[in-house]
Amino acid sequence: MERSIRKLVVCTIFLLCAAGSELFAKINVINPAKGIWANKQMLVIDTSEGGEYYYSIDGSNPVEFGFFYDRPVLLDVDGEVNLTISHVLPNGSSESENMRYSVHTDKAFGKPYADFISQFYDSGVINYTSGSVFTIPSELNFKMNNSQEFMRGMDLSISEKNVLSRYVPCIVRPLEGGKSWRFVIKTFPHVAGLNNTRKVPVKIEDWETIVFTDQNLIYKIDDEYWSSPQENRRIDRSRPHIVSWQSIDFQKGSAIDFCILPAKPQIKTYLEKDGTTTFVVAGDSSYTMSVKGENNRYSELFSQLGADVFYGDNATGTLKIGLFSSSVYQGEIDVSYNIDKRGPEAPKISSDFEGFYSRRNVHLGVETDSKNRLFVAVSRPLLIKDVTKINDEVIAALKHTAVGTFKEVESEGYTNDFSPNDAGALFYKIQAYSQNEITKSQIVEYSFIIDSYNYFFDAASSGKNADGSAAHPYNNIKECFEDINKCTSVRLRIKGNAVFPDSEVRLVADCEILNEGNAALIFKEGSSINIDKAALSLNNLRVQKERTTTESAILPLFCLNNGTLELKNCELSADFDKNGTVIDANQGVVKVFDTIASVNAVTYSSFISSLNSYLILKDSVINTSASTSVVISATQGNVDSINNQLKVSAKTGRIAELFGAKGDFEKNVYKCEVPQLSEKLVLVYANKDSVLKELDNTDYAD
Repeated sequence: MERSIRKLVVCTIFLLCAAGSELFAKINVINPAKGIWANKQMLVIDTSEGGEYYYSIDGSNPVEFGFFYDRPVLLDVDGEVNLTISHVLPNGSSESENMRYSVHTDKAFGKPYADFISQFYDSGVINYTSGSVFTIPSELNFKMNNSQEFMRGMDLSISEKNVLSRYVPCIVRPLEGGKSWRFVIKTFPHVAGLNNTRKVPVKIEDWETIVFTDQNLIYKIDDEYWSSPQENRRIDRSRPHIVSWQSIDFQKGSAIDFCILPAKPQIKTYLEKDGTTTFVVAGDSSYTMSVKGENNRYSELFSQLGADVFYGDNATGTLKIGLFSSSVYQGEIDVSYNIDKRGPEAPKISSDFEGFYSRRNVHLGVETDSKNRLFVAVSRPLLIKDVTKINDEVIAALKHTAVGTFKEVESEGYTNDFSPNDAGALFYKIQAYSQNEITKSQIVEYSFIIDSYNYFFDAASSGKNADGSAAHPYNNIKECFEDINKCTSVRLRIKGNAVFPDSEVRLVADCEILNEGNAALIFKEGSSINIDKAALSLNNLRVQKERTTTESAILPLFCLNNGTLELKNCELSADFDKNGTVIDANQGVVKVFDTIASVNAVTYSSFISSLNSYLILKDSVINTSASTSVVISATQGNVDSINNQLKVSAKTGRIAELFGAKGDFEKNVYKCEVPQLSEKLVLVYANKDSVLKELDNTDYAD
């Protein structure tokens, strides 16, 4: 009945204070926290303020319908959890805290870190003894306590000097993200002191008060007379004293015992290189120290004590140290500690390009806070000669490339320029970390391939994140040429149909196009490639010009302005409506080898029309057809035609016509389909300003 009345009163206080709960300090809930977790959570509350704590897991009033909290407890619940905690203070007032989190359990079966997850999965806690090694698998990232940044799994330890017993929350998650597990690490001191505390018939309180605990003894302090004191004595602890005692039945020769009370010492604090805070008694070497265990008793004695935390963690507080002299308890001294092993903010790596596959010089910079030291490591350039095999899997493997030795750089930062290599693609990997006086940051890395030479086009690709690499090819030929033009010399591998837009595409970079699988260049009605002071080489490709529907001027497929065009082992089909020519060269170079070409139009057609250019055709089959048709029309320049089959179908037509040009025609086969063929028809015409050499050519005329 009494319990029910007390509970009712507490409940009433809870309800009255709920609206004004912001007036009270927040309850310090160490674990759990808001979030979505893959394991059930351990409830850990800091109860150092005293009073009574209650909790519920369904949002109900904890005092009325919840559970009494007296120690950490596993909350055996999953799904959506509505945790409510109430703290009834000694003065009768109360405060409350509400937290929502979710649990969707996952034991990580089949994962390389499954054994690690199993250590806390069922209990929510891992016990750790200072001085030992605690390993978080490298396949996981972790974050300690209130740290802001995740770090890669590693071996962790706390100094064996550590005497702090703490509950440390820890979150782990896979490197690739996804589920997160949250658990608590319970740290225990390393038990390695001397267990030889001495019991004496006096008790020291507040350093200056002596309590005589055995009334069957007589005592004296320093040189005083023996007496049987009935009251406590206060002494000056700025200097040492001797307390002696013997049996009250004083007889000559009775045994006399004593203990020394040295002057009250000071405790000095030292910061070790590893970040451990070490406490040492200054002055009297007879002093040893101890801290109370979970039984609230002093037991182990140490010449020095320490306070330490895991890398990535921090702790601030006050530690009560019990002082013993010659194993006799003297009193307590409070010492403060502030340990911060959270790594400094990781360096920032910046680049003047976005993505992974760069086509030009890469300018890279690494910087950190001026308070920190900066260390950088750069891998040697890894040459990738066969870029066709670069895919996401290969890229993932490349990112495991080892870097060189970390070297400290100026605090102002690190910069470097990386240049492409014409031999192929180069892979680079850069790593960096910051370091303060105690800890270093998480290592950050940046990797990229720099390749200004190799490009890929795949008509069937999605085009997502297209950078022209084998892993992310283009599927838009206009975008592809825009990036190619930013380079000097490139090789483009095409798979499928590359459809050119209804406009002129300008090419200012040397480009070799190869067939990677059923490749074709498709020219629409207004499509044309303007080769401007550059070289274009087509190898083993199909080139197709769709039939035009307008009566326009001659629209060349390839327009050369001080440029070079090479067709090698290609199949070309151009179908124009009225007028059309395939190649228009102005002060250019045209090379046609092992190629089959067919050009058709209604009024006029030609394969090559050139001005002051050099033309060479060899081992090819070229047909043109129109009312007026010519295979080659050259004004000035040079024409070499060797071992070709050249055919023209027209009312009026010629195989070639030279105006002020020099021509060399050898071992060709000519075929001319002209309805009204004149005996005076000249298949290869050269005006008086031209120089023509013909040898072993064969004529077939219909």
